[in-house]
Amino acid sequence: LFFIMSSVWLQRFYYVFGFLAIVLLILLVTCAEISIVLAYFQLCNEDYNWWWRSFLNSGSAGLYLFAYSFVYFYTQLEMVGFVPVLLYFGYMLIVSL
Repeated sequence: LFFIMSSVWLQRFYYVFGFLAIVLLILLVTCAEISIVLAYFQLCNEDYNWWWRSFLNSGSAGLYLFAYSFVYFYTQLEMVGFVPVLLYFGYMLIVSL
């Protein structure tokens, strides 16, 4: 996640695009597997409200990404002004959805 955000926001160009693609693929597969396993555990426990929790489990990955964007903003970025900060958090909100 750090490599992807660095290449997008800090203009660090990685010429090995396969590396960034593999990192993104690992992130997507991990989120999908966590959602599947947690939904399976809820179904094994015969929880009749499983659909709400499975929605929240997969949505928590987006929440984690948005929370990490705050950490990344305060530790790596040096933005000054209202408009760049608004654009950054607006784009990160769209990506995390």
